[in-house]
Amino acid sequence: MCGRLNVTDDPLVIGLGEALGIKLSVNTNHDLRPTQELAAIVPQGQLNSRWGIKPEWSDKLLINAQSEKMTSS
Repeated sequence: MCGRLNVTDDPLVIGLGEALGIKLSVNTNHDLRPTQELAAIVPQGQLNSRWGIKPEWSDKLLINAQSEKMTSS
């Protein structure tokens, strides 16, 4: 996972939401960082969530998880 995201309320994103029957509320943020809130499309509609992975065993948010190393330490 990279350290930044670019979120935009582009008409294509709104059109995608309409095509899926989901009313989206997207706020443009050209420098979204881990721990900040973002909107995601899920089967139930729009989900506002914090960006990042926080496993039960960690005290802090993981932003550079590598799937290649999931089975090794």
